Amino acid sequence: MIDPMLILYFIVAVVVLAVIYILWNFPWLIRYYTPIMHKEKILGSKIIVVSDIHLREGSIPRALSDFIKKEGAEILVVAGDLFEYRHRKISRDRLEAKLAEIFGPIFKSAFPRQIFYVTSTSSHDPKIENVEEFMISGKKIVVIPGVLILEDSSMYYVTHGDYASRNGVIARTLNRIFRFWTERKLRKVLKLPDDAWLICGHTHLPGIDRNCRIANTGSWKGKISVKPTYTAVIVDTEKDHVEIENVL
Repeated sequence: MIDPMLILYFIVAVVVLAVIYILWNFPWLIRYYTPIMHKEKILGSKIIVVSDIHLREGSIPRALSDFIKKEGAEILVVAGDLFEYRHRKISRDRLEAKLAEIFGPIFKSAFPRQIFYVTSTSSHDPKIENVEEFMISGKKIVVIPGVLILEDSSMYYVTHGDYASRNGVIARTLNRIFRFWTERKLRKVLKLPDDAWLICGHTHLPGIDRNCRIANTGSWKGKISVKPTYTAVIVDTEKDHVEIENVL
């Protein structure tokens, strides 16, 4: 016969572990950390935002580099999960070498003029503690571990999305049950102004809600129960217009 105390200890252990995991997965619950907020002023720019490319090696997909050049976007933003690095620390020299490899196909093009890489703070991307800036082949690349705020006549907040739920499967499931749950939660916990846009990835589910001013970029690699969408968010800051386009 199993000792009732052992059963009790087991139940208590399971509950404690579940609470710890919930608090880890939803950091906004007790705000044990808050993401870095980095603001950049832009004027009349066309912006392409993509995320969840999940490169293991090599450069960004040819279709994406061709799309960036065709659109003539001044700014490219990668909203997290750019490449697989097991979320461990990386030296500045190693990060610079990886960025040179990944963005190589667009360095010789006039567009984009500037690149922002907003890292995931929980998985896939390397651990970055502070904002880092590089000048590679004449292109300025800024790496932000948190939230990028692009400011023109309107404001555009770009983040990976994992501050709402670190686990992508959980975030994706919540979005399927409650439409745009991740994006709505991020708007609330980040205290965005009503007229600001929020653009993120993480769930691999592309979509846009103009009333709530939220957009999700989709993904370039399949995950559990979801196929790659090969989509990008296009922002025209002069017209304050945000759209999702299929690249392939």
